[in-house]
Amino acid sequence: MKSTGSPWRKSTYSADGKQNCVEVAATSLGRAAVRDTQDREGPELAFAARDWNRFLSRVRAVEA
Repeated sequence: MKSTGSPWRKSTYSADGKQNCVEVAATSLGRAAVRDTQDREGPELAFAARDWNRFLSRVRAVEA
């Protein structure tokens, strides 16, 4: 993919010094791209917006 429509954002759960961090960005095709912060030139995963939003909703529900 390697082409995003917006800047990469680091997860709010990622703190300085932690090893397990991810970044997310919106793509020009309306998808959510996810990559490993430690390997920014490595592979990216892309999800349809509805699937990404469903995932986030479920994560938030577990936290509540």
